[in-house]
Amino acid sequence: MKKEMKLVRRKENWKRVMALTLSAVMMFGLMGCGDNGEAKESENKQSSEESGSEKKEESSTGEESKESSSEQESAGGTEANANSVGWAYDLGDQEWTGEEATLSLMSFFSPDPSSSTSWWEDEIRKYTGVTFQRESSQNGNFANMLTSGELTDIVGFEEAHEVVAAAEAGKLINLDDYKEQLPNIYQNPLLDSALRFWRENRCGGLDGLYVAPTGVGNNDSTTEIPMIRYDVWKKIGSPQPANMDEYFQMLKDMNEANPTAMGVQATGTDDGKPCYAIVGWDDNNAFAMNWLPYYGWFNLSRTVVAKGDGSQVLSIFDDSLPTKQMLKNLNDLWRNGYVHPDSSDMDYATAKPIFDNGHGLMIGVEWMGGKYNDIHTDETGNMTVWADDFDIYINADAAVGNKQCIGISSDCENLDAALRFLNWYYSPTAYNLVKNGPEGYLWEYTDDGKQTFTADGIEKYRTNREEIGSGGDLFNAQQFLNAQPYSTFVLNPTTGQPLYHEYWDAFYETEQRWGQLEWRRTTGFTRTVDMARANGAKTKSMAFSLIPTVDPDLEQTVGALQTAWKTYSWKMAKAEDDDAFEKLWNECKEECDALGQEDVLNWYTEKFEEAQKLAEQYPLKTSWD
Repeated sequence: MKKEMKLVRRKENWKRVMALTLSAVMMFGLMGCGDNGEAKESENKQSSEESGSEKKEESSTGEESKESSSEQESAGGTEANANSVGWAYDLGDQEWTGEEATLSLMSFFSPDPSSSTSWWEDEIRKYTGVTFQRESSQNGNFANMLTSGELTDIVGFEEAHEVVAAAEAGKLINLDDYKEQLPNIYQNPLLDSALRFWRENRCGGLDGLYVAPTGVGNNDSTTEIPMIRYDVWKKIGSPQPANMDEYFQMLKDMNEANPTAMGVQATGTDDGKPCYAIVGWDDNNAFAMNWLPYYGWFNLSRTVVAKGDGSQVLSIFDDSLPTKQMLKNLNDLWRNGYVHPDSSDMDYATAKPIFDNGHGLMIGVEWMGGKYNDIHTDETGNMTVWADDFDIYINADAAVGNKQCIGISSDCENLDAALRFLNWYYSPTAYNLVKNGPEGYLWEYTDDGKQTFTADGIEKYRTNREEIGSGGDLFNAQQFLNAQPYSTFVLNPTTGQPLYHEYWDAFYETEQRWGQLEWRRTTGFTRTVDMARANGAKTKSMAFSLIPTVDPDLEQTVGALQTAWKTYSWKMAKAEDDDAFEKLWNECKEECDALGQEDVLNWYTEKFEEAQKLAEQYPLKTSWD
């Protein structure tokens, strides 16, 4: 009877918790990309020793194995001088010869499964014997799955509170009970801090670990940086702005010199479509908020920010911040026709082709500028220019990963197969396939066992639309779960090279894009992170990734503040004159104060301080000294 009552309470708790948190899932899923996008400007590298690939016998007995006490090194460097590392217990390169199985999968952060991933699913089947039935997380399906408690066999979670609710309801297996079947997770020194952190802080105080963390590893990249049309910047004389006001004047001058832009086909002719200094979209005042990181301030919520080094937490209305100055400059551009007139009404999907076609002269974050660069090989491209007073930071190492994670349902009928897939997914072979595709597509081995590009590999990388094998492209594989186990800077233990082709020496050596080459010639640097270091850049605190989900009693307040800021910031951007702007700024501040801005500021100040202390307990294991 007691057991039955306990199960009933678990189910009731599941529904109660999910009812309270589903609104947060939807709200925070729309809040900024932050550091969860992977930057493309680093080749921080490690080398490695090949480790054994002895296959572990799979069983679902639940017996724990003794954790490996052998310590292996994982240190950063370059391909030439990287330290030795042996993080991979099982390389994952042995084909599966046993019985095949079918599992279901849904991930909050994965797109609709209708896109073809045939080649990637063929590889999964080849190495694990698993075929997946993917279920769409769109149209509320993921939220409905959480509410019902009927999880797919493999689940990709977006937020820790989802994990807690599922684990407390008995809907997830305790991975600690299956250590022997998961050597790439439990005997992997790279994951040491991440496993401890998630077990101790993200599983609701339960005894055990119920999900595998993702995105773990070292980072060697800058935080958000602006990208501008480098050819147009050169055209107006390559001015070096001293501050924000001069930067905005530079954007005006660029737009005057380039009122229309070249199209996607790169024919070398002007397509006649108008070009704008700034292009935004309606999710938030994306352009204005992107400026805060240029000055070393990063979002905790839409209306609360913290200094990158963790020294201060402030309201965005604080007079010491450049928030108001940014909006006033944006308003000046809007009134004079330098901002795309549909910016406040377009969604990101509509705005993206404008960037890709080169019709936006400034792009707020680095990852958005790459498509235009990849399409064009003539003398054009998006590259970064910094004002003298910018305070660009270097991203923190992801010692505990990011907020996304992967779990296995306790209702899974073929647990052996699910564990086999999860262990393989954390292997070098799987990660190499996800990021680089199969041998012969982008890359091939050299005589000394290194990976290098095939004759047409660079071209395939840029277009990324040539089908692989039985169907689908490289991007489709990355979107399958849309969460990889490691950062892109982790090294392949068999080659000593970064596991991602963008950080191979061969990538830099074979660079052909005009923008990249011209930027190198102009600045004297190969990577933006090198320029940041030369400018004395600090490293962003890992505490930003350790802030918990906002308390339920503040959820509505945070949501209301987000809506108020979004609404008013666009109104300020489009204000008719300076007096109208000042009136809107004051109204926005007053409304946010009335909604509870101070309560939210105090909560984040307290939680950020706790997160800083927590970060000290979970360092990334980069050596065994």
